Amino acid sequence: MSSTVKGVLVRSAANAVHTRKLLKEKYGYADQIDHLFRANPSSIRVSRWSGQVGVIRSQANKFSNSNPKPKREPNILSQAILTPVSDPTSTTKKRVFTFGKGRSEGNKGMKSLLGGKGANLAEMASIGLSVPPGLTISTEACQEYQQIGKKLPQGLWEEILEGLRIVEDDMGAFLGDPSKPLLLSVRSGAAISMPGMMDTVLNLGLNDEVVGGLAAKSGERFAYDSFRRFLDMFGDVVMGIPHSLFEEKLENMKNEKGINLDTDLTASDLKELVEQYKDVYVEAKGEKFPSDPKKQLELAVKAVFDSWDCPRAIKYRSINHITGLKGTAVNIQCMSIKLSLMVLLLGVGIATITDLQLNILGSILSLLAVVTTCIAQIMTNTIQKKFKVSSTQLLYQSCPYQAMTLLISGPFLDRLLTNQNVFSFNYTPKLVLKDTESDSLLHDETGTGTLNDVDVPKAPAWKSDKDLHA
Repeated sequence: MSSTVKGVLVRSAANAVHTRKLLKEKYGYADQIDHLFRANPSSIRVSRWSGQVGVIRSQANKFSNSNPKPKREPNILSQAILTPVSDPTSTTKKRVFTFGKGRSEGNKGMKSLLGGKGANLAEMASIGLSVPPGLTISTEACQEYQQIGKKLPQGLWEEILEGLRIVEDDMGAFLGDPSKPLLLSVRSGAAISMPGMMDTVLNLGLNDEVVGGLAAKSGERFAYDSFRRFLDMFGDVVMGIPHSLFEEKLENMKNEKGINLDTDLTASDLKELVEQYKDVYVEAKGEKFPSDPKKQLELAVKAVFDSWDCPRAIKYRSINHITGLKGTAVNIQCMSIKLSLMVLLLGVGIATITDLQLNILGSILSLLAVVTTCIAQIMTNTIQKKFKVSSTQLLYQSCPYQAMTLLISGPFLDRLLTNQNVFSFNYTPKLVLKDTESDSLLHDETGTGTLNDVDVPKAPAWKSDKDLHA
Protein backbone atom coordinates (compact mmCIF):
# COMPACT_ATOMS: atom_id res chain seq x y z
CA MET A 1 0.00 0.00 0.00
CA SER A 2 1.22 3.52 -0.78
CA SER A 3 2.86 5.34 2.11
CA THR A 4 0.77 8.39 1.16
CA VAL A 5 -2.35 6.73 2.51
CA LYS A 6 -0.60 5.46 5.63
CA GLY A 7 1.09 8.70 6.60
CA VAL A 8 -1.82 11.14 6.76
CA LEU A 9 -2.99 12.39 10.16
CA VAL A 10 -6.58 11.29 10.69
CA ARG A 11 -9.67 11.96 12.74
CA SER A 12 -13.20 10.58 13.02
CA ALA A 13 -15.58 10.46 10.05
CA ALA A 14 -19.34 10.69 9.90
CA ASN A 15 -19.83 7.13 8.64
CA ALA A 16 -17.99 4.27 6.94
CA VAL A 17 -19.76 4.58 3.60
CA HIS A 18 -18.74 8.20 3.17
CA THR A 19 -15.19 7.37 4.27
CA ARG A 20 -14.84 4.55 1.72
CA LYS A 21 -16.16 6.70 -1.10
CA LEU A 22 -13.88 9.61 -0.19
CA LEU A 23 -10.78 7.40 -0.05
CA LYS A 24 -11.54 5.82 -3.42
CA GLU A 25 -12.09 9.20 -5.08
CA LYS A 26 -9.04 10.81 -3.53
CA TYR A 27 -6.45 8.04 -3.92
CA GLY A 28 -7.94 5.37 -6.19
CA TYR A 29 -6.83 2.37 -4.08
CA ALA A 30 -10.19 0.64 -4.50
CA ASP A 31 -9.13 -2.98 -3.88
CA GLN A 32 -6.90 -2.24 -0.92
CA ILE A 33 -9.48 0.04 0.67
CA ASP A 34 -12.25 -2.55 0.34
CA HIS A 35 -9.93 -5.12 1.96
CA LEU A 36 -9.22 -2.76 4.85
CA PHE A 37 -12.91 -2.12 5.44
CA ARG A 38 -13.73 -5.80 5.48
CA ALA A 39 -10.94 -6.45 7.94
CA ASN A 40 -11.58 -3.53 10.31
CA PRO A 41 -13.81 -0.61 9.27
CA SER A 42 -12.69 1.48 12.28
CA SER A 43 -9.11 1.56 10.98
CA ILE A 44 -9.85 4.38 8.56
CA ARG A 45 -10.66 7.96 9.51
CA VAL A 46 -11.38 11.24 7.74
CA SER A 47 -10.20 14.54 9.17
CA ARG A 48 -13.04 16.94 9.96
CA TRP A 49 -10.61 19.83 9.64
CA SER A 50 -9.73 19.68 5.97
CA GLY A 51 -11.16 16.54 4.44
CA GLN A 52 -7.81 14.72 4.69
CA VAL A 53 -8.01 10.94 4.85
CA GLY A 54 -5.73 8.17 5.95
CA VAL A 55 -5.18 4.92 7.82
CA ILE A 56 -4.61 4.64 11.52
CA ARG A 57 -2.83 1.86 13.36
CA SER A 58 -4.97 -1.23 13.84
CA GLN A 59 -4.02 -4.21 16.00
CA ALA A 60 -6.66 -6.41 14.33
CA ASN A 61 -5.38 -6.32 10.76
CA LYS A 62 -1.74 -5.28 11.35
CA PHE A 63 -1.96 -2.48 8.80
CA SER A 64 0.29 0.01 10.55
CA ASN A 65 3.15 2.27 9.75
CA SER A 66 6.33 0.27 9.34
CA ASN A 67 8.32 3.07 10.98
CA PRO A 68 6.21 4.22 13.91
CA LYS A 69 7.39 7.32 15.75
CA PRO A 70 8.95 6.60 19.15
CA LYS A 71 6.75 7.43 22.09
CA ARG A 72 7.77 10.66 23.74
CA GLU A 73 7.46 11.63 27.35
CA PRO A 74 4.61 14.10 27.94
CA ASN A 75 5.61 17.73 27.93
CA ILE A 76 3.35 20.00 29.93
CA LEU A 77 4.37 23.17 28.12
CA SER A 78 4.07 21.73 24.63
CA GLN A 79 0.61 20.38 25.48
CA ALA A 80 -0.66 23.79 26.60
CA ILE A 81 -1.73 24.66 23.08
CA LEU A 82 -1.91 22.14 20.28
CA THR A 83 -1.67 22.65 16.56
CA PRO A 84 -4.91 21.94 14.71
CA VAL A 85 -4.91 20.00 11.45
CA SER A 86 -5.82 22.74 9.00
CA ASP A 87 -5.85 23.41 5.32
CA PRO A 88 -3.99 26.60 4.33
CA THR A 89 -6.59 27.27 1.68
CA SER A 90 -9.34 29.66 2.74
CA THR A 91 -12.60 27.85 3.43
CA THR A 92 -14.76 30.89 4.16
CA LYS A 93 -15.73 33.25 1.34
CA LYS A 94 -16.88 36.00 3.69
CA ARG A 95 -13.94 37.92 5.13
CA VAL A 96 -15.55 41.02 6.70
CA PHE A 97 -18.13 40.71 9.49
CA THR A 98 -20.05 43.72 10.85
CA PHE A 99 -21.60 44.19 14.30
CA GLY A 100 -23.52 46.81 16.30
CA LYS A 101 -27.02 48.18 16.93
CA GLY A 102 -28.34 44.85 18.21
CA ARG A 103 -27.19 42.79 15.23
CA SER A 104 -24.09 40.84 14.36
CA GLU A 105 -22.73 38.63 11.59
CA GLY A 106 -20.62 36.59 14.01
CA ASN A 107 -20.81 34.96 17.43
CA LYS A 108 -18.62 33.83 20.32
CA GLY A 109 -18.04 30.42 18.70
CA MET A 110 -16.07 31.94 15.81
CA LYS A 111 -12.86 32.77 17.68
CA SER A 112 -10.58 30.99 15.20
CA LEU A 113 -12.05 33.12 12.40
CA LEU A 114 -12.80 36.43 14.14
CA GLY A 115 -10.20 36.30 16.90
CA GLY A 116 -11.00 36.67 20.58
CA LYS A 117 -11.95 40.36 20.46
CA GLY A 118 -13.99 40.07 17.29
CA ALA A 119 -15.97 37.03 18.44
CA ASN A 120 -16.80 38.61 21.80
CA LEU A 121 -17.75 41.96 20.26
CA ALA A 122 -20.06 40.11 17.88
CA GLU A 123 -21.63 38.15 20.74
CA MET A 124 -22.19 41.26 22.88
CA ALA A 125 -23.81 43.07 19.96
CA SER A 126 -26.07 40.11 19.17
CA ILE A 127 -27.47 39.95 22.73
CA GLY A 128 -28.37 43.64 22.67
CA LEU A 129 -25.52 45.29 24.59
CA SER A 130 -24.62 48.83 23.58
CA VAL A 131 -21.52 48.04 21.55
CA PRO A 132 -20.19 50.80 19.25
CA PRO A 133 -20.67 49.58 15.66
CA GLY A 134 -17.70 48.17 13.81
CA LEU A 135 -16.41 45.41 11.59
CA THR A 136 -13.96 42.55 11.90
CA ILE A 137 -11.62 41.37 9.13
CA SER A 138 -11.10 37.63 9.51
CA THR A 139 -7.93 35.75 10.37
CA GLU A 140 -8.20 33.96 7.03
CA ALA A 141 -7.77 37.32 5.29
CA CYS A 142 -4.56 37.83 7.29
CA GLN A 143 -3.37 34.35 6.30
CA GLU A 144 -4.02 35.08 2.64
CA TYR A 145 -2.29 38.48 2.98
CA GLN A 146 0.85 36.76 4.24
CA GLN A 147 0.73 34.05 1.56
CA ILE A 148 0.53 36.43 -1.43
CA GLY A 149 3.46 38.61 -0.43
CA LYS A 150 1.86 41.01 2.08
CA LYS A 151 -0.72 42.47 -0.27
CA LEU A 152 -4.41 42.90 0.41
CA PRO A 153 -6.24 39.94 -1.20
CA GLN A 154 -8.28 40.72 -4.28
CA GLY A 155 -11.68 42.17 -3.39
CA LEU A 156 -10.92 42.57 0.33
CA TRP A 157 -10.67 46.37 0.21
CA GLU A 158 -14.10 46.59 -1.44
CA GLU A 159 -15.52 44.35 1.32
CA ILE A 160 -13.98 46.63 3.97
CA LEU A 161 -15.51 49.72 2.37
CA GLU A 162 -18.92 48.01 2.23
CA GLY A 163 -18.65 47.17 5.94
CA LEU A 164 -17.58 50.74 6.65
CA ARG A 165 -20.69 52.06 4.90
CA ILE A 166 -22.85 49.94 7.23
CA VAL A 167 -21.03 51.38 10.26
CA GLU A 168 -21.45 54.93 8.93
CA ASP A 169 -25.18 54.38 8.43
CA ASP A 170 -25.49 53.05 11.99
CA MET A 171 -23.66 56.04 13.45
CA GLY A 172 -25.00 58.78 11.21
CA ALA A 173 -21.39 59.95 10.89
CA PHE A 174 -18.92 59.52 8.06
CA LEU A 175 -15.19 58.96 7.73
CA GLY A 176 -13.58 62.19 6.51
CA ASP A 177 -16.74 64.33 6.91
CA PRO A 178 -15.93 67.52 8.90
CA SER A 179 -19.58 68.19 9.78
CA LYS A 180 -20.25 64.65 11.04
CA PRO A 181 -16.81 63.18 11.73
CA LEU A 182 -16.37 59.47 12.35
CA LEU A 183 -13.19 58.39 14.13
CA LEU A 184 -12.10 54.75 14.19
CA SER A 185 -9.91 52.46 16.23
CA VAL A 186 -8.01 49.71 14.39
CA ARG A 187 -6.94 46.85 16.64
CA SER A 188 -5.46 43.38 16.32
CA GLY A 189 -7.12 40.31 17.81
CA ALA A 190 -5.88 36.74 17.41
CA ALA A 191 -7.79 33.65 18.52
CA ILE A 192 -5.44 33.39 21.50
CA SER A 193 -4.70 36.60 23.38
CA MET A 194 -1.22 38.02 22.80
CA PRO A 195 -1.31 41.17 24.97
CA GLY A 196 0.90 44.01 23.74
CA MET A 197 2.45 41.98 20.94
CA MET A 198 0.61 43.46 17.96
CA ASP A 199 -0.37 46.95 16.89
CA THR A 200 -3.26 49.35 17.51
CA VAL A 201 -4.18 52.70 15.96
CA LEU A 202 -6.64 55.14 17.59
CA ASN A 203 -8.43 58.30 16.38
CA LEU A 204 -8.02 57.24 12.76
CA GLY A 205 -9.76 59.62 10.36
CA LEU A 206 -8.36 62.93 11.59
CA ASN A 207 -6.94 65.48 9.16
CA ASP A 208 -6.92 69.28 8.85
CA GLU A 209 -10.56 69.47 7.75
CA VAL A 210 -11.94 66.89 10.20
CA VAL A 211 -10.11 68.35 13.19
CA GLY A 212 -11.81 71.67 12.47
CA GLY A 213 -15.22 70.00 12.59
CA LEU A 214 -14.29 68.15 15.77
CA ALA A 215 -13.11 71.43 17.34
CA ALA A 216 -16.49 73.01 16.63
CA LYS A 217 -18.23 70.17 18.46
CA SER A 218 -15.85 69.38 21.32
CA GLY A 219 -13.51 72.35 21.70
CA GLU A 220 -10.23 73.27 20.06
CA ARG A 221 -7.92 71.98 22.74
CA PHE A 222 -9.48 68.52 22.82
CA ALA A 223 -9.52 68.31 19.01
CA TYR A 224 -5.90 69.34 18.43
CA ASP A 225 -4.60 67.29 21.35
CA SER A 226 -6.33 64.25 19.79
CA PHE A 227 -4.83 65.13 16.39
CA ARG A 228 -1.25 65.42 17.64
CA ARG A 229 -1.60 62.10 19.51
CA PHE A 230 -2.92 60.45 16.35
CA LEU A 231 -0.03 61.85 14.30
CA ASP A 232 2.38 60.38 16.85
CA MET A 233 0.73 56.95 17.00
CA PHE A 234 0.11 56.63 13.26
CA GLY A 235 3.70 57.64 12.49
CA ASP A 236 5.13 55.15 14.98
CA VAL A 237 2.85 52.16 14.30
CA VAL A 238 2.05 52.51 10.61
CA MET A 239 4.86 54.55 9.04
CA GLY A 240 7.73 53.25 11.15
CA ILE A 241 8.79 56.69 12.43
CA PRO A 242 10.48 56.48 15.87
CA HIS A 243 8.28 57.78 18.68
CA SER A 244 11.28 59.67 20.08
CA LEU A 245 11.19 62.13 17.15
CA PHE A 246 7.68 63.25 18.13
CA GLU A 247 8.54 63.27 21.83
CA GLU A 248 11.50 65.55 21.11
CA LYS A 249 9.20 68.13 19.48
CA LEU A 250 6.85 67.99 22.48
CA GLU A 251 9.62 68.43 25.04
CA ASN A 252 11.14 71.33 23.09
CA MET A 253 7.81 73.15 23.07
CA LYS A 254 7.26 72.63 26.78
CA ASN A 255 10.74 74.00 27.48
CA GLU A 256 10.07 77.02 25.28
CA LYS A 257 6.79 77.72 27.08
CA GLY A 258 8.32 77.08 30.52
CA ILE A 259 5.82 74.39 31.49
CA ASN A 260 6.15 70.85 32.85
CA LEU A 261 2.89 69.15 31.92
CA ASP A 262 1.30 68.34 28.58
CA THR A 263 -2.01 69.53 30.00
CA ASP A 264 -0.63 73.06 30.35
CA LEU A 265 -0.31 73.43 26.57
CA THR A 266 -2.98 75.73 25.12
CA ALA A 267 -5.03 75.12 21.99
CA SER A 268 -2.75 77.43 19.99
CA ASP A 269 0.31 75.57 21.32
CA LEU A 270 -1.19 72.29 20.17
CA LYS A 271 -1.96 73.69 16.72
CA GLU A 272 1.68 74.65 16.36
CA LEU A 273 2.75 71.24 17.65
CA VAL A 274 0.56 69.52 15.05
CA GLU A 275 2.42 71.33 12.27
CA GLN A 276 5.75 70.31 13.77
CA TYR A 277 4.60 66.69 13.92
CA LYS A 278 3.70 66.85 10.22
CA ASP A 279 7.22 68.07 9.49
CA VAL A 280 8.55 64.93 11.21
CA TYR A 281 6.92 62.81 8.48
CA VAL A 282 8.76 64.72 5.76
CA GLU A 283 12.07 64.67 7.65
CA ALA A 284 11.92 60.96 8.56
CA LYS A 285 10.14 59.42 5.54
CA GLY A 286 10.47 61.99 2.79
CA GLU A 287 6.69 62.10 2.33
CA LYS A 288 3.77 64.01 3.79
CA PHE A 289 1.31 62.68 6.33
CA PRO A 290 -1.51 60.86 4.43
CA SER A 291 -4.50 63.14 4.95
CA ASP A 292 -7.02 60.92 3.11
CA PRO A 293 -8.88 58.99 5.89
CA LYS A 294 -9.48 55.97 3.66
CA LYS A 295 -5.78 55.80 2.82
CA GLN A 296 -5.09 55.97 6.55
CA LEU A 297 -7.45 53.03 7.07
CA GLU A 298 -5.83 50.94 4.34
CA LEU A 299 -2.35 51.54 5.74
CA ALA A 300 -3.51 50.79 9.29
CA VAL A 301 -5.07 47.46 8.26
CA LYS A 302 -1.84 46.46 6.54
CA ALA A 303 0.17 47.50 9.61
CA VAL A 304 -1.94 45.27 11.89
CA PHE A 305 -1.56 42.34 9.48
CA ASP A 306 2.21 42.98 9.35
CA SER A 307 2.42 43.02 13.15
CA TRP A 308 1.44 39.33 13.15
CA ASP A 309 4.96 38.56 11.93
CA CYS A 310 6.83 41.21 13.92
CA PRO A 311 9.75 39.85 16.02
CA ARG A 312 8.07 40.32 19.39
CA ALA A 313 4.89 38.49 18.27
CA ILE A 314 6.90 35.61 16.80
CA LYS A 315 8.97 35.34 19.98
CA TYR A 316 5.84 35.41 22.17
CA ARG A 317 4.25 32.57 20.21
CA SER A 318 7.48 30.59 20.34
CA ILE A 319 7.93 30.99 24.09
CA ASN A 320 4.31 30.09 24.84
CA HIS A 321 4.09 27.26 22.26
CA ILE A 322 1.22 28.92 20.39
CA THR A 323 0.83 27.22 17.03
CA GLY A 324 -1.83 26.50 14.47
CA LEU A 325 -3.29 30.01 14.23
CA LYS A 326 -4.14 31.47 10.83
CA GLY A 327 -3.17 35.02 11.76
CA THR A 328 -4.71 38.01 13.49
CA ALA A 329 -8.12 39.49 12.87
CA VAL A 330 -8.49 43.26 12.51
CA ASN A 331 -11.21 44.99 14.52
CA ILE A 332 -12.30 48.36 13.15
CA GLN A 333 -14.67 50.13 15.52
CA CYS A 334 -16.03 53.64 15.87
CA MET A 335 -14.64 55.45 18.91
CA SER A 336 -17.03 56.44 21.69
CA ILE A 337 -15.82 58.57 24.60
CA LYS A 338 -19.15 58.27 26.42
CA LEU A 339 -18.98 54.46 26.32
CA SER A 340 -15.39 54.46 27.60
CA LEU A 341 -16.34 56.62 30.59
CA MET A 342 -19.37 54.45 31.30
CA VAL A 343 -17.28 51.27 31.27
CA LEU A 344 -14.65 52.88 33.53
CA LEU A 345 -17.17 54.03 36.12
CA LEU A 346 -19.13 50.78 35.97
CA GLY A 347 -15.88 48.92 36.60
CA VAL A 348 -15.25 51.03 39.70
CA GLY A 349 -18.70 50.19 41.01
CA ILE A 350 -18.33 46.45 40.34
CA ALA A 351 -14.90 46.37 41.98
CA THR A 352 -16.32 48.08 45.05
CA ILE A 353 -19.10 45.56 45.69
CA THR A 354 -17.14 42.43 44.76
CA ASP A 355 -16.83 41.27 48.37
CA LEU A 356 -20.28 42.46 49.43
CA GLN A 357 -23.74 41.17 48.80
CA LEU A 358 -25.51 42.75 45.85
CA ASN A 359 -28.22 44.32 47.97
CA ILE A 360 -29.35 47.86 48.76
CA LEU A 361 -26.24 48.59 50.82
CA GLY A 362 -23.95 47.25 48.11
CA SER A 363 -25.72 49.32 45.45
CA ILE A 364 -25.41 52.48 47.53
CA LEU A 365 -21.71 51.83 48.11
CA SER A 366 -21.23 51.21 44.40
CA LEU A 367 -22.87 54.56 43.57
CA LEU A 368 -20.74 56.31 46.18
CA ALA A 369 -17.62 54.73 44.68
CA VAL A 370 -18.51 56.10 41.23
CA VAL A 371 -19.16 59.60 42.63
CA THR A 372 -15.99 59.67 44.73
CA THR A 373 -13.93 58.44 41.77
CA CYS A 374 -15.22 61.34 39.66
CA ILE A 375 -14.46 63.82 42.45
CA ALA A 376 -11.00 62.33 42.99
CA GLN A 377 -10.13 62.63 39.30
CA ILE A 378 -11.25 66.26 39.19
CA MET A 379 -9.31 67.11 42.38
CA THR A 380 -6.20 65.29 41.15
CA ASN A 381 -6.22 67.21 37.87
CA THR A 382 -6.74 70.51 39.73
CA ILE A 383 -3.84 69.82 42.10
CA GLN A 384 -1.54 68.85 39.23
CA LYS A 385 -2.27 72.10 37.40
CA LYS A 386 -2.00 74.28 40.48
CA PHE A 387 1.29 72.90 41.75
CA LYS A 388 2.66 71.81 38.34
CA VAL A 389 3.48 68.25 39.34
CA SER A 390 3.20 65.03 37.41
CA SER A 391 0.88 62.19 38.45
CA THR A 392 3.89 60.16 39.64
CA GLN A 393 5.16 63.00 41.81
CA LEU A 394 1.71 63.54 43.24
CA LEU A 395 1.42 59.86 44.08
CA TYR A 396 4.65 59.45 46.01
CA GLN A 397 4.26 62.78 47.80
CA SER A 398 0.75 61.96 48.98
CA CYS A 399 1.10 58.24 49.65
CA PRO A 400 2.19 58.64 53.35
CA TYR A 401 -0.99 60.60 54.04
CA GLN A 402 -3.10 58.06 52.15
CA ALA A 403 -1.54 55.23 54.15
CA MET A 404 -2.17 57.00 57.45
CA THR A 405 -5.79 57.68 56.51
CA LEU A 406 -6.39 54.03 55.62
CA LEU A 407 -4.69 52.81 58.80
CA ILE A 408 -6.93 54.96 60.97
CA SER A 409 -10.25 54.66 59.13
CA GLY A 410 -9.87 51.16 57.66
CA PRO A 411 -10.70 49.07 60.77
CA PHE A 412 -13.84 51.11 61.47
CA LEU A 413 -15.05 50.75 57.88
CA ASP A 414 -14.35 46.99 57.94
CA ARG A 415 -16.34 46.66 61.15
CA LEU A 416 -19.23 48.65 59.68
CA LEU A 417 -19.39 46.81 56.36
CA THR A 418 -18.45 43.23 57.29
CA ASN A 419 -19.18 43.08 61.01
CA GLN A 420 -15.69 41.67 61.55
CA ASN A 421 -12.74 43.04 63.45
CA VAL A 422 -9.73 43.19 61.16
CA PHE A 423 -7.32 42.87 64.11
CA SER A 424 -8.84 39.58 65.27
CA PHE A 425 -6.98 37.61 62.56
CA ASN A 426 -3.48 36.21 62.93
CA TYR A 427 -1.78 37.06 59.64
CA THR A 428 0.90 34.88 58.11
CA PRO A 429 3.95 36.56 56.54
CA LYS A 430 3.34 35.01 53.13
CA LEU A 431 0.45 34.99 50.71
CA VAL A 432 0.49 31.61 48.96
CA LEU A 433 -0.72 31.51 45.36
CA LYS A 434 -1.86 28.06 44.34
CA ASP A 435 -2.25 26.89 40.79
CA THR A 436 -3.39 23.45 39.77
CA GLU A 437 -1.49 23.40 36.47
CA SER A 438 2.25 23.41 35.82
CA ASP A 439 1.99 26.25 33.30
CA SER A 440 -0.44 28.71 34.86
CA LEU A 441 -0.04 31.25 32.07
CA LEU A 442 -1.60 29.11 29.39
CA HIS A 443 -3.82 26.42 30.86
CA ASP A 444 -7.56 26.57 30.58
CA GLU A 445 -10.10 25.33 33.07
CA THR A 446 -10.49 21.96 31.39
CA GLY A 447 -6.75 21.41 31.14
CA THR A 448 -6.94 20.23 27.57
CA GLY A 449 -5.54 23.27 25.83
CA THR A 450 -6.93 22.04 22.52
CA LEU A 451 -7.65 24.59 19.83
CA ASN A 452 -10.38 24.04 17.30
CA ASP A 453 -13.05 26.08 15.57
CA VAL A 454 -15.01 26.76 18.72
CA ASP A 455 -12.76 26.13 21.72
CA VAL A 456 -9.83 28.36 22.52
CA PRO A 457 -7.74 28.35 25.72
CA LYS A 458 -9.24 30.71 28.21
CA ALA A 459 -7.58 33.37 30.31
CA PRO A 460 -5.38 32.22 33.20
CA ALA A 461 -7.48 30.75 36.01
CA TRP A 462 -5.53 32.05 38.99
CA LYS A 463 -6.52 30.71 42.37
CA SER A 464 -5.40 32.00 45.71
CA ASP A 465 -6.07 31.68 49.44
CA LYS A 466 -8.29 34.69 49.80
CA ASP A 467 -8.78 34.25 53.55
CA LEU A 468 -5.68 34.21 55.72
CA HIS A 469 -5.80 31.80 58.63
CA ALA A 470 -3.50 31.26 61.55
